[in-house]
Amino acid sequence: MLQLVHSSRYHWGLVGKPRNFAIADWQVSRAYAALGEGRLALAYAFSSLKCCEEEGLGDIVPSVLEGMARAYAVSGDAAKARSYLSKAKTALKSAGIEPEDMRIYRSQIGDTERLIRG
Repeated sequence: MLQLVHSSRYHWGLVGKPRNFAIADWQVSRAYAALGEGRLALAYAFSSLKCCEEEGLGDIVPSVLEGMARAYAVSGDAAKARSYLSKAKTALKSAGIEPEDMRIYRSQIGDTERLIRG
C-alpha cells in the first residue's frame, strides 16, 4: 500500500498540477493513518491542506479536512480530530459538490467519526 501511494505521489510530482499534488498527499496520509502512523499521516495531511489553501482548491477541501481529522484521530488527539471533522462538514455544505462526490465525502466523514469514537 505504501509503495503504491508513494509511487503515485512521485508520478504526480513529475507530471501533475497542484490538484494532483494535494490529492496524492491526501492519499499518502490515508495510507499512513490506516497503518496507525499518526505523525506521518499528519505530515502529508498538512501538505495536502496547504496546497489546497495556496491554490484555491475548494472542491477537495472537505476531503482534505477529513484527512486532517483522521490523522489527528490516529495520533490520539481526539479534540483536534473533532475540530477538523467539524470544519470538513461545514466545508462540505458550501462546496457545491456533485451528488456522487457528496456521497463519498459523507462516507469518509462517517468513517472518521467512528474512528474518533473508538
